[in-house]
Amino acid sequence: MEPKIIFLLVWLGFVVFIIFTFYKKGQKALSIFPDISSQSVKFHDKKATGNSTEVIRRKAGSARTSIEIIVTDKELWIKSSVMTAFIASQRDILHKILIKNIFKISRDNKKILIDFKIDNGDKKQIILSMKNSEDFLKSLKK
Repeated sequence: MEPKIIFLLVWLGFVVFIIFTFYKKGQKALSIFPDISSQSVKFHDKKATGNSTEVIRRKAGSARTSIEIIVTDKELWIKSSVMTAFIASQRDILHKILIKNIFKISRDNKKILIDFKIDNGDKKQIILSMKNSEDFLKSLKK
């Protein structure tokens, strides 16, 4: 075989490996969320933007229009697609939050700041931005 073909095959194999790895790790990261069809959904936005304040302190990026926000009767889900879920989990963006664990919601222009407690009692903050922020806030209050 020619060196060009060998290089192309090695490169293609590497790309397939990376895609497969992201897919499998994304599936694992999203395994905390049950099937949405089994839930009573009060709000759903598939094109939100968000970032964790923990990540801002470490000078890392946010997820632009790739965050999915779901409000059920008891929980707020902040998730992403399977291909970006691994990165979102590394950036502290994926969360399944009990609504009763949200202790503060504030607005800063178009951004919504949500302060919440996680299972071990630590406090976290996430910043979200979406088109229907009023509907989102109403769904959390019901």
